[in-house]
Amino acid sequence: MCSTISASSISNTRLVVHETSVHVLGAYVASPHARHPDRMFDAGPIVLATLVAESDLVDGVDVSLNALSTWLEAVDGCHSQDGIFGSMSGYIVGAQLASSIFPGISPLAQRLRSALVQAAKSAAWRTRDVSWEDYDLISGPAGFILALGIDETGSAEDFEPFVQQLVSLTRSDSLEDLRVIAYQDDERRSWNYGRVNTGLAHGITGVAAALRLVLERSPEIGESIQLALQRICNWLVQESYVDQQGLRTWGPAGRDGSPPPAIASRRQAWCYGTPGIAWTLWEASRVLEDTWLQSFAEDAMKSFCSVFDENRYLDPEPIDSTLGVCHGAAGTLAIANAFERYAYLNEAASLAERLEGFLVSRIDDIRSLADEDLSMLTGSGGILAVLLSRSGGSRSWLTRLALR
Repeated sequence: MCSTISASSISNTRLVVHETSVHVLGAYVASPHARHPDRMFDAGPIVLATLVAESDLVDGVDVSLNALSTWLEAVDGCHSQDGIFGSMSGYIVGAQLASSIFPGISPLAQRLRSALVQAAKSAAWRTRDVSWEDYDLISGPAGFILALGIDETGSAEDFEPFVQQLVSLTRSDSLEDLRVIAYQDDERRSWNYGRVNTGLAHGITGVAAALRLVLERSPEIGESIQLALQRICNWLVQESYVDQQGLRTWGPAGRDGSPPPAIASRRQAWCYGTPGIAWTLWEASRVLEDTWLQSFAEDAMKSFCSVFDENRYLDPEPIDSTLGVCHGAAGTLAIANAFERYAYLNEAASLAERLEGFLVSRIDDIRSLADEDLSMLTGSGGILAVLLSRSGGSRSWLTRLALR
C-alpha cells in the first residue's frame, strides 16, 4: 500500500518549491542570457512561469509576467524548426501554455503553429540511412507532433506531414528503416551507428509516443498509424529482457539477435530504459485496447520500482544528470507520478514520494543549476515544473514529454 503523506508535509514541500521557482525566475529576468545562452528558445522558463502564475500562493504573477516578457524578446530570432525543445516548436509549446494564463499571446501561438506546419511540407527528411533528426522526439517529426499536440484544438491535418514520415519508416516488423546510419565518427554517438535506438528521446519509443498521441486525438487519420504503433510495441516487447536484479529492461539499442548483456544498462530514466519505455507501452495499450500489453508495461514498471537505487540509477555528477528530466530524478519522478495517477500503481506511488523527497533535499543544487540552465530537459526549469505539477499544478505541459 502507498505510504501516508501528511498534509503539512505536502504544504511545506509545495511552499519550498514555489519560493525557489519565484527566486530563479527573478534571476532569469535579471540576466536571461547568462542562464542558458544556447537554449534561448527552450520553453523551460515559460512553463515554470505559467505554473507559478496559476498557483494560489503569493508573489507569483508579477515575476511570471516579467519572465514571459523576457522570454518573448527572443521570438524575432526564431525562424527554424530545430526540435521540440528549441526554436519554433519550443515557442509553440511555451506560447500555448502561457496563453492559458495570459490570453493575449494566443494569436502568437497560432501563428507559430501554422508556420511549423507549413515548414514541414518542404522538410527534407530521409526515409533511408536515417539519423535521429529524421524521426526522433528531441529533434525530429515525433517531437513536432508532441509540440502540436499540446494544443488540443488543433486540426488532424496539422499532424499529416509528420505522421507520413514516421509511418513510412515503420512499414516492416523489423523496423529496419529506423536503423541509424549516421554518427560513425561521432565520439558521443558512434555507439548508435548501424543500430535501432530503443529510447524515448532518440529512439523508436519516441515514435510510438507520437503515433499514440495522433491515434488518440485523431483516430480518423487511418489504420496505418495503428499498425505502425503495434509494430513498434511488438518489437519492444521482443527486445526486452530481465536482468540479474529482476528488472525488466531494454538496452539503448536493439540486440540484433545477440543475447542480453551480462550487465544491464545503467541508464534507466526518461530518455532510455525501463521508465520511459514502460510508460509509453502502457499509454499505447490504452489506444490499442491491448490488455496484455498493459499488464506487461505495468509489470516492467513494478520491477523498476522494486530495484530502484539512487546510487545505481542516478549519476552522481554532473548535477543536471543527477536531478534533471532527461537523465535524472525529475524525469523518473514524472513517470512514476503518471503511473501512480493513471495506472494506480502503489509501487510507483512509493517511488514518486521517494524521488520527490530526494529532489527537495537537493533544492539548493536545483537553485544553483538555474544560474546556468533553466531549460526543460537538463535544467532547473524542468525539475521545478515536475515538482509543481506533482503538488497540484497544471499537467498539460507534460504532453511534450510524452507524459500527462
